[in-house]
Amino acid sequence: MASFLVQPQDVVADQLTLRGAEAHHLTHVRRVDVGDAVDVVDGQGRWYRGEVTRIAPGEVICRVRSSGTETSGAGVTLCLAAAVIRGPRFDQVIEKATELGVDAIVPVIADRSVAAPAADRLERWQRVARAAAKQCGRARLPELAAPTRLSTVLAGRGTTWDRGVMAVPGARFGSVRHVIGARVSHSYLLLIGPEGGFSPAEEEQAVRAGVECFSWGWTTLRAETACLVLAALVLHEAYESLRCAS
Repeated sequence: MASFLVQPQDVVADQLTLRGAEAHHLTHVRRVDVGDAVDVVDGQGRWYRGEVTRIAPGEVICRVRSSGTETSGAGVTLCLAAAVIRGPRFDQVIEKATELGVDAIVPVIADRSVAAPAADRLERWQRVARAAAKQCGRARLPELAAPTRLSTVLAGRGTTWDRGVMAVPGARFGSVRHVIGARVSHSYLLLIGPEGGFSPAEEEQAVRAGVECFSWGWTTLRAETACLVLAALVLHEAYESLRCAS
């Protein structure tokens, strides 16, 4: 069941208040009534199971019946640094990466990028992430950065990520399982280039910064497909690596 988003300041003791668009959706689309159960998240890692106690213009008030904190199943965090692609295709990356449980998303302006994000694009991406989190019941929203250059992303090693990995077509490097399994880590950066891939200069820059390359095969994936398939693979192999090490 989809969840609704409450502002953290609107949770007081055992009561929470849903306002604005969330209240409108509950009353005019879901048509809830007093006594109905509602699943709620706050976007910062807390989830609530509430019971509607009062409906007023512009707000729905619930009594908290149970609550908890969302935790990563295996203690792995993933930052997806993906080159910006055209229009709604990058919206799809934001939406599906949120559903997958990616912790942070950085839109990268690469040498071969063909899209220049509008100034208001970050706000739109934040709306897409909020909607996706509510739909899948995720309690913590991914951190969304403004579009940035690769050099800035790479400078975050040790603060926002520990291990960096990058997919390279062909068979020049080991598989994602071989690379991830070589060393246990809790924090990963995954670099995904634009349609034409990162330039040789960008690949060299990433490798100098400690990013490890892996190969995934000879077929060419669309950029948005690569983001989602490879994010799922990296998360899976990272979980497995930690599980085998414990």
